[in-house]
Amino acid sequence: MRNVKRTKRKVNSIKRVKEEKVIKTSKTVKEKTNISFKIEKENTST
Repeated sequence: MRNVKRTKRKVNSIKRVKEEKVIKTSKTVKEKTNISFKIEKENTST
């Protein structure tokens, strides 16, 4: 019984880490697209 709890916690922590990683990558992707949009706008404006 005790072991089951421990493994559950482990799985939960792993899930959390995966979610954090996904959030981080999505954030960087958003920033990258924003930067590219800015560059495009500047190019069209000039």
